[in-house]
Amino acid sequence: MRYALVSDIHANWPAWCAVRDDLRAQQVDAVVCLGDVVGYGPSPQRVLADVRQCCDQMLLGNHEAAAVGRLDLSIFNDTARRAAEWTATQLDDEAKAFLLQLPLIAEHEDLLFVHADPVSPEEWGYVESCKDAEACFAATDQRLIFVGHTHFPEVFAQNAAGDVAQLPPAQLTLQAGVRYLVNVGSSGEPRDGSVQATYCIYDAAAQQLTFRRLAFDLAALRAELQLQPQLALPWFLQEHAPVAGTEKRERAIRVAKVATTPIRITANRVRMQVGHNQVLRAAAAAAAAQSKAGPGAAAAAGKRRKVWLASILFTFAVSLFGLAALVYFWPTTAAPAVAVTAPSPLPPTPPAAAVASAAPEAPPPAPRVQPVIVLPATKAKLKGRQIKLEQHGPGPQYIAFWNQPSDTVSWQLQVGRAGRYIVSLVYGLAPQAGGSGFVVTCGTSKLSHATPLKDTGSWYTFEFTTLGPLDLPAGIATVELKATGKINGGLMNLRELRLQPDGG
Repeated sequence: MRYALVSDIHANWPAWCAVRDDLRAQQVDAVVCLGDVVGYGPSPQRVLADVRQCCDQMLLGNHEAAAVGRLDLSIFNDTARRAAEWTATQLDDEAKAFLLQLPLIAEHEDLLFVHADPVSPEEWGYVESCKDAEACFAATDQRLIFVGHTHFPEVFAQNAAGDVAQLPPAQLTLQAGVRYLVNVGSSGEPRDGSVQATYCIYDAAAQQLTFRRLAFDLAALRAELQLQPQLALPWFLQEHAPVAGTEKRERAIRVAKVATTPIRITANRVRMQVGHNQVLRAAAAAAAAQSKAGPGAAAAAGKRRKVWLASILFTFAVSLFGLAALVYFWPTTAAPAVAVTAPSPLPPTPPAAAVASAAPEAPPPAPRVQPVIVLPATKAKLKGRQIKLEQHGPGPQYIAFWNQPSDTVSWQLQVGRAGRYIVSLVYGLAPQAGGSGFVVTCGTSKLSHATPLKDTGSWYTFEFTTLGPLDLPAGIATVELKATGKINGGLMNLRELRLQPDGG
């Protein structure tokens, strides 16, 4: 089964049209919207009506909650608050009634869907680090968690030992025994340095995760926003000039409709609790959800809570008893010291059959997620006359004005495990720029990229690309990147370099 996950469309009609057309071409089995269909953008009623036609399941985002009076607008900044107030005037009664009944969480098999995070979805927290992701994994037993809200496409993985690592938001084959938290990005208001709509496809049969990036009509969005003085231009329109020439767009094969498969909503996962004066009218929403679930739902939920509490108390009591026993018996069970006067010969190796019968077979080691080494632009040492750090909008800084063959960037890092690492970049490059290959080196190991990088549409549109392998020694190492020929306009805008252990 193939799932499409969209989020944070924010009433952006041109962007939604690009995503919708691509959904049809991909022929997914189910479409799940993680919330924030409205807010910020100029077409809330139009976008909401169309999204409802295409999606099998929709969740409540904080901007939907704000538009229907469930969210205290004092927590918003001025731009978001004005947009929420204006959006509320644009939605008809039927649309508001639909938004009022949306759940915060939906589950399907081993998947969990939520707008913000599964720990306290009604608090609208952000998942931005491995520590945040670890708390999310602890809050649910589902193997895959899909979220939105931050507008940044990201992937976090947790192995059986509980270690959490961040992975690149690119096509990824999921490993057995590893859990994943996936931020699907924004389909209408990108904030990661891109001017493209982003959404995610999960193929359950192939165990593959794919991020789709789609160009949309920026000029049309700008024109629509100019008709609504209450709304501000999003930062990606403020900071990025329109690309000269015809706007790039992935053209999709049009089919009659998106193939759909209904998704079951687990009623007891609809959690609408008052928290920090944010969610309003929670009691009425909870009562409605309980009524819909049936008369036995409340009793069943109460029974589950009692069993859960009893199991925690039992575990705590057993742990205390075990600790007391260890302290009591430790002096009597400690092995006596043995004085060795001469080396003893090793005993003969027993037959394999005897070994097998003498000791149980050790369990296989748990799969381990090797952490990705991320080298951001801000940690690089820059060498050159004009090369420098630059920033547009709220996104991360990047290395710009890289226009001389002698310009060099390098990072000093601590490598925990020697071996082969796969090198990748997050970069931006305007058309007709670049004009040179480059080389990445670490000691005697060298990775050559003989041809210029593919342009990303503009200097401020950042994409992820994989280059190839590089051998790193254990301990302190220096990774260097420099051009190998004449540069035409600029080598690239480099946001970060990543090193993924090969096979990890």
